[in-house]
Amino acid sequence: MLSPREDGFWSRGEHEDHFGTIIMFPERTDIWRNGAQNAQQLIIELANIIINYENVLFCVKPHLKNKIRKKLNKKIQIVEAEYDDIWARDISPNFVVNKSEMRAVCWNFNSWGGVEDGAYFPWDKDAAFAKKISDVLGIKKYIINDIILEGGAIIADGNETLYTTESVLLNKNRNPFISKKEMERRLRKYFVVNKIIWFEDGLAFDETGGHVDNICSVIDSENLCLAWTDDENDFRYKNLLKAYNVLLKSDEKKIHKIPLPPPQFITKKEEKELKQIFSSTNRVEGFRLAPSYINYYLLNSALLLPAFNCEEDLIVKNIFKKIFPDREIIQMDAREPLIGGGGFHCILHEIPSIPNI
Repeated sequence: MLSPREDGFWSRGEHEDHFGTIIMFPERTDIWRNGAQNAQQLIIELANIIINYENVLFCVKPHLKNKIRKKLNKKIQIVEAEYDDIWARDISPNFVVNKSEMRAVCWNFNSWGGVEDGAYFPWDKDAAFAKKISDVLGIKKYIINDIILEGGAIIADGNETLYTTESVLLNKNRNPFISKKEMERRLRKYFVVNKIIWFEDGLAFDETGGHVDNICSVIDSENLCLAWTDDENDFRYKNLLKAYNVLLKSDEKKIHKIPLPPPQFITKKEEKELKQIFSSTNRVEGFRLAPSYINYYLLNSALLLPAFNCEEDLIVKNIFKKIFPDREIIQMDAREPLIGGGGFHCILHEIPSIPNI
C-alpha cells in the first residue's frame, strides 16, 4: 500500500451515513467517579440508544464481557480489547473509503501530551487500540508511527476540507520535529484533502490543548457550527473570535454560532468521588472544565446533544432542531464525560458506510 490518496481512497464526513459506532466501557477510578459506576451506566445507556440507529462495537476488557453482555441489547457486538481509557474518538483509527472498500489510518498516541503534559501514564494500550479495531473489522491499515494525532484534533468535511488547531498538531508535546508544511503534506496524503483550515487554538482550558471538535463541527457541505459567546469579557471569547475570523477568510460555509454553556468546574463532592493518583491529572475542586454543545455526536437520522443543567440547554436544543430538521435530537446529561475531560463526541467514534454498498 502507498497512501490513501495514492490508493484512491478518501475521507467521509461524520454527517454522512455510518456503518456503526465504537464505544468503550470504563474502569478507571481516577477519571471516572464513584468507582466508574456513573460513567459505566452512561456508556451502557448510550450503547442501547445507538443500536436503534446503527451498529455498535462495544469494547470491553475480557474479564468483564460476560457481566456486561446481559445489560446490552442483543444486537450489540461486544469486542474484547485492552485499553487504558475510553476516549474512542482519539485512539480509534481514522477511516477512509472508496466505492467498495474501507481502510484504517492508525496514528500514534501519547495521552494528549506525553509524560509531562498528558492526562495519564501509561498509554501503550491506547496507542495500540487503532490497530486492534482495524483487525476486528478485518480491514487493511496504514500505520503512521511518527505522527501523534488524536481523532478529536481534526475534522474532515467529506469534501476535501479539513479543520484543525495549531495548538494541538503543532504542539511540541505532540510533534516537536514536524513543521507546519510537513504536517499539511501528511494530512493531505492520509485524509485525502486539498484544503486545510488552521485555527490557532481550541476552547480555552480544554485539557487536550485545544481539540477542534470542541469548537467547530460540520453540518454538511455548505454549513458548519462554531461554539460562541457574545460576552467579550468571557475568557473563551478571544479564541472563538479568532476562529470565527479564520472561517470568514478561509471558508465559504455558512457559520451557525452555537452558544456556550456557562463555565463549569469540578465540585468538592466530585473530587471526593475520584481517586487521585500521581500518574494522572488530579481532578480537584475548582478544576476548570471545558463544556461545549459542539461536542455532540451524529447518528444515522439522530443527534446526541449534551446537556449541562443550565438554561442554554433548551435554547441550543431548539437551535439544533432547526439546523438538523431531519434528525431526532436526543439531549442527555453530559456531566460524566465532562468531568473526565471531554464529551459525547470524545467517547464515540463513527465507522463510515462504504458508498454504493
